[in-house]
Amino acid sequence: MNRSAPLDQPIELVVGPLRVCFEWQADRLAHRLSCRTLGCHTRESHLVEASSPGAFQTLLRSTEGDAGNRWPPHPPLQQIDVVHGAAGQVAQMLLVGMAGTAHWSLAVAADRQDARCIVFDAACRLREPAAWIGSSYELAAGAEVLRQTSSGVELRIGELCCAVEPSGCAETGLDRCMVELVDVGHQIQRVVIRPTALPERLPATVRWRYRIGPVSSSEPEASNC
Repeated sequence: MNRSAPLDQPIELVVGPLRVCFEWQADRLAHRLSCRTLGCHTRESHLVEASSPGAFQTLLRSTEGDAGNRWPPHPPLQQIDVVHGAAGQVAQMLLVGMAGTAHWSLAVAADRQDARCIVFDAACRLREPAAWIGSSYELAAGAEVLRQTSSGVELRIGELCCAVEPSGCAETGLDRCMVELVDVGHQIQRVVIRPTALPERLPATVRWRYRIGPVSSSEPEASNC
């Protein structure tokens, strides 16, 4: 299924205790990542099936730009193609879009190495030097930052602790990225993911991969995670 017109309803991918939902916002597809907060989930726990009871709470929302922004804080995505699994459920989302002279793409699917995590594989085809390139998320109401680690950021919503961390290929380095927590003022914090290097010669394609998934927490107050 390929959609470039505004969606009649959101499109969702559920992976373990996580859900990513794409829906139209002005002229592009924005998304939010939510967590099923009923129960306890760690890297040692079993998967929570999509049909299990429990409410989802939003953890992160993509920070979108507008039509006048040539280098938006998040890839501007206008078309979506959905791949379904054997049981009919959404298994993968493939999105593309453009702004200025640049073309963006994003693939979203379960992590092949840890089926409780969601991998975001982003890319941008550059024809001119970029003022900014990467992905940005704002923390939803009720979400809190646990810590900034050497590899990423750990967050919590309800009983669930999640990490946002790079998921690049160490062998090639072509999709390496860094994850940072940025304070943008007015008590608003963003999780920012950006490539570690930009190409010297153009045109060129820049790629960055990151994943979001449940983690354990060593903090006493987070013992339920």
